[in-house]
Amino acid sequence: MDRENVVGLVIDAVRQVQEASGRAGGNINSNTRPLRDIDGFDSHSGVEASVLLSESLGYEIPDEVFVPNAGPRLLSVDEIADNVCAHMSVGSKRK
Repeated sequence: MDRENVVGLVIDAVRQVQEASGRAGGNINSNTRPLRDIDGFDSHSGVEASVLLSESLGYEIPDEVFVPNAGPRLLSVDEIADNVCAHMSVGSKRK
């Protein structure tokens, strides 16, 4: 799956989590930082979005794709998609 498709799936997963919780998703794009820019989206929401994303991809990804590897800076949708793609690439090499 190409990166642009993954970006779309990340956005869809974030929107689904927001809708399921009764909160507005707002205008989510590739520069949106869900943990900072979306009202009510927190680490638990990130775990929920990771589960939805795994289901959409048909590939289990770790919950921490929404969290930076180091430092306090919160990740954008683009960066989350990069994490997902990197994880899938490493996972496919292990098989």
